[in-house]
Amino acid sequence: MTEQAAKVALSPFELELVSDVAWIYAKNQIVEKTAVLLGAVAAHLQSVYTDPSGSFPACLKQSPKISRGEAYEELPWLMLDFPREFQGEDWLAVRHFFSWGRGFTVSLLLRGIHLDRALGCLERHWSNWQQAGLAQVTGSDPWKHHANPTMQRLLAEITREELTAMARAQGFLQIRKHLPIQEWAGAVLFMKETHQAFLPLIQEIGQI
Repeated sequence: MTEQAAKVALSPFELELVSDVAWIYAKNQIVEKTAVLLGAVAAHLQSVYTDPSGSFPACLKQSPKISRGEAYEELPWLMLDFPREFQGEDWLAVRHFFSWGRGFTVSLLLRGIHLDRALGCLERHWSNWQQAGLAQVTGSDPWKHHANPTMQRLLAEITREELTAMARAQGFLQIRKHLPIQEWAGAVLFMKETHQAFLPLIQEIGQI
């Protein structure tokens, strides 16, 4: 066998997979069911942000957006971005992210003026965030959405001053929580409850 032929030859496992269409159909069904879950969360959140009693700024009331793809770190993914505001260096978004084989994460992403405002009033929300089991994402990449224990710190294990210092050094703040894939049945409730933990801060910085 030539070197080129060896590169494209299928292993027994790969040959078994490519011969079986059932798993592809199942994968497509799973993706569509995930989209339904995210759609339910989107509908719930849209009612929250458009409720007049919430007093959220207009920029946070735009329609929810669900995106999907096949190759986030070589794995299928779906994402609900809501609310979302990306104006130059000023970011405020909550990302509800599904990664194949890894599960769900809900992340609050802040940068620029939104980060400055959040750090200024974080003390009022810190205890609730710690109790909710939230974690701070570490590292220099704000687009890491799936949970990686080596790239996060539980808020219950650090001080507010430590979080503030790292956020300043990184230039952004990402706070998130993860739901393992094995807990699929609780995904909608998980996303709603985690988002709810972010709401008081989002509302406060939106009114500054």
